[in-house]
Parts: sequence; structure tokens; C-alpha cells
Amino acid sequence: LSSVTVKENSELKVNPNTFMGCGSLQSFPYENVIYIGAGAFDGAGIEYFEIGEKVTYLGHYAFEDSALKNVVVKTTQIYAISDNTFRNTPLESVVLSDSITMIGASVFDGCKNLTAIDLKNVTEIGNSAFSESGLTSVQSELVERIFGTAFSGCENLTTVNFPNVLTVAAGVFMGSGVVAVSMPKAY
Repeated sequence: LSSVTVKENSELKVNPNTFMGCGSLQSFPYENVIYIGAGAFDGAGIEYFEIGEKVTYLGHYAFEDSALKNVVVKTTQIYAISDNTFRNTPLESVVLSDSITMIGASVFDGCKNLTAIDLKNVTEIGNSAFSESGLTSVQSELVERIFGTAFSGCENLTTVNFPNVLTVAAGVFMGSGVVAVSMPKAY
């Protein structure tokens, strides 16, 4: 399976594991999608995807182990990126919508080609959210909570700036290359 087509103007619900393991899938009508179930594109060959304005659900593991390199989250109907959504992908570019306030556990874990991300309105970063990713620096005025091992193993991460963080869990920067950290005086 290399491409999918649907009737024009139709709404598409991609149920859990629908295209799991479809490594040859290159073309998909993402503009018609309203729902992306857990593991829907796990291991798929898609390299670009827009999570459009009509999407109301983005499931765990949705794109894990896929060939995804670029993703744009346009929907304002979800506030969180679910656990493991983009785990172990060759992501190079991520654009988040303003509605995203939470990055779940292991969302970008193992995304070694992801060197930068604009966290925009993110206030919470989950366990291992960026562990072993390629981030080189990270900053956000809005992040308040960072859960355990969120940036562990990020060998290229050298600069961190979270001036308004309230809670930082154990092991957040374990095994990273961090040399400069800017956080409130309490830390």
C-alpha cells in the first residue's frame, strides 16, 4: 500500500492500528482526517503529515516508529500530544498549534534528528518526552512542570532556559550535555 485516496470533502476517522506497519505508505489525504487512533500510522512510510484543524483526537503511539520527518499540528481542538505519538521517528521539524499545552510521556523520545522545537504555549513536559532526542537547546517562558527524565540522554542539549518552571522531577537532564541552565532561584 503506497497511497490512500478518499472521496472529496469526506471526513476520515483513522482507527487504531489501521496503517500500522505500512512502510510503503507515502501519500495520505491528511486534510480529511478528523480522528487519529492509537498506533494508526505506527511504522508507516509517511514523511509529512498535517494534523488538521478538524482533528479532535490524536492517540498514543499514532506515528511511533514511522518515517515521519515533518509534522504540523494545526488543530486547536486538542491540548495535549499523547504519549509516544512520535517516538523513534526521524522527525526534523515540528510545528505545534497554540492550543498544545502538554507534551505527554516519550512523545519525542529517540527523535535524534529533532534539533529544535518551539514549545509555544506548552506548560507541562511529560516523562522522557524528549529523551535521547537531538535537541541542542530548549527554552520556554510558559513551562511550569517538567517530569522525570524528560531530557535524559540528550547528548547535544547544552542550553536550557525555563525561567518560570515550578516543578522539576528527578533525572530530567541525566546523561545530557547540559552546561547552562536558567531556572528560578528555587532551583
